[in-house]
Amino acid sequence: MFLSFALLAGALGIFPCKRRMLSSIPCNLRATSTVLHFRSVLSLVTGRRYAPRKFSALLLFLFSLTVPLRAELPDSGLDFYELQKVFQIPARNLSVERAREIEEMWAYPENIRGRFDELVFRKDHSSAYYRRALSMFEKTRKEDLEFLEYQRKVYRTLPEDDDPRPMSAREKRDALRNEFAHKKIRHHEMMADGYNQVLKLLDSGKAGPMDGANNDLYLEALRLNIVHASKGRRYSDVLWKLRRYYQMESEAASQWPFHFYVASTLTHLHRRAKAGQDLEKAYRLESLKDRYTLNYLELRYGRDSYQYRETFQRLRREAGPMHFLRKAGPLVP
Repeated sequence: MFLSFALLAGALGIFPCKRRMLSSIPCNLRATSTVLHFRSVLSLVTGRRYAPRKFSALLLFLFSLTVPLRAELPDSGLDFYELQKVFQIPARNLSVERAREIEEMWAYPENIRGRFDELVFRKDHSSAYYRRALSMFEKTRKEDLEFLEYQRKVYRTLPEDDDPRPMSAREKRDALRNEFAHKKIRHHEMMADGYNQVLKLLDSGKAGPMDGANNDLYLEALRLNIVHASKGRRYSDVLWKLRRYYQMESEAASQWPFHFYVASTLTHLHRRAKAGQDLEKAYRLESLKDRYTLNYLELRYGRDSYQYRETFQRLRREAGPMHFLRKAGPLVP
């Protein structure tokens, strides 16, 4: 792409040829018969004569229209979460034991203290890449535990709001709290990057097929990546990782943490869309976040619970023009 642009610009005389850029391209390309012939044909068709500089600018403009200079950003992935097979809750509920196990999988920071020992005993010694991925996972987990210990010490130094100390001491306390809040966000971003490296290595296929111990380690790293990226405010990345989790975990639709993080991420994206005055996208996100919020409440507390019924009535009253509750008409929770 850049070489094509350099060839054209060098041939048309936009800028002189640089030896370090075009070491293998002769500088007399701009005097080739092809360019001169094209300029003469264009003059014959339009009835005008073009100076070399104006002709060069015209060709550069045509080149910019036909060849994109940068790739377009991928879609946010909202279409995936609007699929009925994704947001629909299975009719059969999980057992109490399985539901408790799922809650332990997502319970941060408890899940980085107790569950890791189960993975250590499942090492596949025949795969060096799996051991490398496991080592990367362990390193990131230990850094996470060290920060949690540092967080405990910081919180211990922060007194209550009714602190009777002088104002100068309160200002220092507030400064410490603000500084730590910034460090905490940076920590979650670093942890998300660390677990993402584990995912990339396992996704490459070098550690073997995605089954058994590889699959277990992948899902553990994926859940922790989602947790940290959400706390680090990387909401677009979280949406894609949740999509990957749904594709890898057959029981994702039955797990309330999956619906919770989808609803939480869509809530933040909805606020951004409203702030950006993108009303159509805001209405679309409002309907999606409310759908997954109700799914989360139904799976965790039950359809007859106070939390579900009260939230349902509130969301129906506040439903926008593109809301799924408004389209469905009067519904009874």
